[in-house]
Amino acid sequence: MSSSRLDNSKSILEAEQNSAIDTVESDEVHRLPGLPTSHLPDFATGSIFRPILRMGWPSIIGFLAVNLYDLADLFWVAKLGAGHVAAIALFEGFYWVLIATNDVAGLGSVAIISRRYGEGNFDAAAASIKETFILKWICALFSGIIGWIFMEDLMILMGAKGEVVELGVIYGRIHMLALGFYFCAYSVFTSLRSIEAPKKAMVLMLAGAIFNMILDPLLIFGVGPFPELGIAGAAYASAIAYVVTLTVGLILFFTRFSPIRLQWKGKVPVSLNSTINMVKVGLPGGVNTISFSLARAVITPLIAIFGTTVVAAYGVIMRVTLLPIFVIFGLGLGVSPLIGNLLGAGLKERVWKTARQSIFFGAGITLTLSTFMYIFSPQILGVFFKDDEIISIGVELLRIWVLGMPFVAVWIMVESVFHGAGDNIPPMVISLIASWLIEIPAVLLVIYWLDLGAVAVWWARFFYFGVGALIAAIWLSRGRWIQKKV
Repeated sequence: MSSSRLDNSKSILEAEQNSAIDTVESDEVHRLPGLPTSHLPDFATGSIFRPILRMGWPSIIGFLAVNLYDLADLFWVAKLGAGHVAAIALFEGFYWVLIATNDVAGLGSVAIISRRYGEGNFDAAAASIKETFILKWICALFSGIIGWIFMEDLMILMGAKGEVVELGVIYGRIHMLALGFYFCAYSVFTSLRSIEAPKKAMVLMLAGAIFNMILDPLLIFGVGPFPELGIAGAAYASAIAYVVTLTVGLILFFTRFSPIRLQWKGKVPVSLNSTINMVKVGLPGGVNTISFSLARAVITPLIAIFGTTVVAAYGVIMRVTLLPIFVIFGLGLGVSPLIGNLLGAGLKERVWKTARQSIFFGAGITLTLSTFMYIFSPQILGVFFKDDEIISIGVELLRIWVLGMPFVAVWIMVESVFHGAGDNIPPMVISLIASWLIEIPAVLLVIYWLDLGAVAVWWARFFYFGVGALIAAIWLSRGRWIQKKV
């Protein structure tokens, strides 16, 4: 079933290619004067798969490292008690809505920086990087103030009670204070990818995650000279790691170790109009993040009505299936700036080939991981549970879930292509349609109108994955994104 749908997606992507782009007889590079010829082979010539892999694998490793830290963070906090874990879980339930402004600036910056770099306009790319840092601080200030003021109300809204509210407020407000460093640290990563330095971004992400993991137990439990701060220690460890990562990243940008060296007063000045354009390009991405987060907040209570056994299985399945999703997100983080580089260079035919190969490469990786998880699902669930009933339910649900993972991969990779082109409206519209007109109504239908069990909910979400991927592939095949100006 998965392979046939992917074949359909391939034919859709190829069907309108010739009419969607101007005919390009050769990969002629249309770039600004002054670009060194030694720069061209990195993404403009040779194998298309090579730059995809070169940009993708460091991003995958870096992204997995950051998320590995999240698991380590929960591991140490769990030793403080269930209430502390609940506080973090409920805080994260609305945290992604609060930080949607990061996507507004981030997605706009990826498209613009990579496009300027692909054009060979390094001075404009440097100005865009500085504009990104300024915009990120403004976004963080806005989100941080809102989060600080309404932190207690938001915790209560998510269902926190008693001690959990207090713990969530302590943890959350520290994160709000560090929001500017968090936003800008990620801008270091995305900017480095956008100027063909994904390995440097990977090293910084790895170093930051490892430093964070080392600090966690020291500040939580008060090891040696460090104070015992409990859940606040986990938040402070993250904040310190963000500060150090950002500091090292800025040093990198202001020295010869970066492909583009920033200067306090560059040849192209920071522009308000350029910053506003960055917001316009990235705004649909922020709406997309909010929509997705709110949809998850609606789905989770619906699953909870099936009882503790199903919820327990669901929780583990969500964690386990994050592996292929994180891999694809990492690949997408590398592909987006590559698309921007190619569009900046005027390589319309090559950018189409890169988009197609990226999508099928991502789907292939996910299909491989999903097959492994399908075959060994009893063993996977057995690692977490000893109860045969939970394992039995979990295996059935996990196998349905992983069938939809290749569709998720196609969807994510298509979005990455759109993001790289700076055309963020299609992903927003697709997400709104798929979440609110397909997924949630389908889940409500099988639960309340058809009165079916949890398995039906998983098949409803499988349908959502497939339809979302199909809509995304059709929209991409129209080719309008390739003409996007940023």
